[in-house]
Amino acid sequence: MKQFLNTWSLVIIVGLLGIFFAYPAFAHEGHMMMHNHPYPKMEFSEEKGKNIYAKNCASCHGQNGDGKSPVAAALNPKPTNFLDLKYMPMRSRVDHYEAIANGRAKTTMAPWKNILSENDIWNVVAYIEHLFNHQNDVKSKR
Repeated sequence: MKQFLNTWSLVIIVGLLGIFFAYPAFAHEGHMMMHNHPYPKMEFSEEKGKNIYAKNCASCHGQNGDGKSPVAAALNPKPTNFLDLKYMPMRSRVDHYEAIANGRAKTTMAPWKNILSENDIWNVVAYIEHLFNHQNDVKSKR
């Protein structure tokens, strides 16, 4: 009987751990459903995103995505720092897409959905992720 209880206890613990570690995936899916905007099936182009970012985003968010630019100094709140180790892991691709497409309330971030195509916005998202994932490369070039 004791071995039976130990076995079931182990099964329950492993099951709960599985749910616990799978929760971020479920939460992310829920987030996508909440915004009703699944990831596109197309390939992202960091290179296209880089060009669009340089033309439209860098003046506020900085050439390197660090949120530092001459314009940023005058803005309140400051533009997002895409190299921020606390901020970026908490945001999904959908979060970035939504912020670019629809702007952000109580900030100077304007909506770009009537200026940039959906593909262009996704390419900028890819480039923003590239900046974050390769920030050590950017720092070493300075």
